[in-house]
Amino acid sequence: MNARRLLNIITTLLAVSAVVGCGRVPTQPFEGDGSGTGGFGQISQVPTGEIRGRVVNAQSNLGIAGVTVTLMGSAIGSNRSTVTDGAGEFTLTQVPATKQKLSLSKPGYTYLASNGDVIVDVMAGTSVTAPQILMSEGIDLLPNAFVGAFNGVKRPKYLAIDTTRNFIYAASLTKEDPIFGWNTPIERDQIQRFDLNGGLLKSFGTTYNFLINGDKHIFQPEGMTTDQGGNLLLTDPKGFTGPDNPVKRYDLNGKIIAPVQGSFNDVGKPLDIAVLPKRGGFAVVNTLGQILIYNSALKLEKKIAVGPTLKAITADKDDNLYAVDAGQGYVIKKFDLKSATPEQPVFYTGSIGGRGANQYNKPSDIAVDNRNGDIYVVDQGNNRVVRLSSQGTYLSEFGGMGGAADVNRNIAQFNEPTGIVVDNNGYLYVSDHKNDRIMKFAPSPLRQVGQSF
Repeated sequence: MNARRLLNIITTLLAVSAVVGCGRVPTQPFEGDGSGTGGFGQISQVPTGEIRGRVVNAQSNLGIAGVTVTLMGSAIGSNRSTVTDGAGEFTLTQVPATKQKLSLSKPGYTYLASNGDVIVDVMAGTSVTAPQILMSEGIDLLPNAFVGAFNGVKRPKYLAIDTTRNFIYAASLTKEDPIFGWNTPIERDQIQRFDLNGGLLKSFGTTYNFLINGDKHIFQPEGMTTDQGGNLLLTDPKGFTGPDNPVKRYDLNGKIIAPVQGSFNDVGKPLDIAVLPKRGGFAVVNTLGQILIYNSALKLEKKIAVGPTLKAITADKDDNLYAVDAGQGYVIKKFDLKSATPEQPVFYTGSIGGRGANQYNKPSDIAVDNRNGDIYVVDQGNNRVVRLSSQGTYLSEFGGMGGAADVNRNIAQFNEPTGIVVDNNGYLYVSDHKNDRIMKFAPSPLRQVGQSF
């Protein structure tokens, strides 16, 4: 036997020994244990843990059966998956102990909770519960698809949201019993509080005899917000506000809070109000073309002259202000309160007139999605909502003229939309004024810088 042939035999024997020793071909991934629960079989020298979770229908809050939950790009080579049970629950066992990414899929459903994969940090030898996962039935992959409606809300106007307690507030109408012998009930403004699925929790703000209790009565609220304590603040420029009560405040029980002497001083006739979450306090826009900044004690700190046609304002998580200007100039403006010249917009965009991209007819309200910076503008005269990037670039729109009997779940149709708010998960809530409802829409996608979908 020559030396070359002997070397080939030795090499072959070593290769066979290696395969037998590990029980698999070196390039073959480990197989699952066949249990159907996402197990990984026996994985030598890899610390593992367990992931449990539940997939919930965003409309009904019930668990969704038959959702495929996949562990993406696992450390051992190939994807693993399991299927939710009748309660929407799932378990993935023997998951490598590291940050893992879950992907969800079921025909006819769209994953909406954060418009991306769920990240779970798996610890060795422990069971980790994934964040609640929301999916919606029958919603396509377009941004801001229609989810559902809070029906029977009489002429809703402006909205506010308490993102800590998950409340939606709406200024709407109610009928009071006749007074002084009048023969027909009288319609009055009121405040209604809902949960995020449209369940009515409380109504308040109206009173039987407004001539006696006028300071407690809401006449024509123009703007609302909530503070960190859960109090509701609203501007009511046509009501009996008085010099010491220019902005009404209500506690969580719907009781009016007696005004502090000098609070909201020099506010004039307020049109809209926004909470400043980072610094504390509020920003108010008035009919004199000013944005007034108040501290948490409701004392005036700064006046910013911005022009007489501002209509609505909102603030993002960093206290930047976004305003709707209903005049003939630019419609959407962003202001940096930390700037040496806060009256100068960081950017401005949009124009009055027409129905093209970034053209507006009677814009009425504005909101910001703090997940991705998207800006939403209610274009009341065109019966639509326009979506812009954080830099003011036009991205998309949804809406159109339509009545309350519309049945196409994927198309939003309005009749004089007025107010808008966004919750922590990016869901939108729009008051559809003349259709007597509040409409809920799915989040827009989370994007990387430079993406425009």
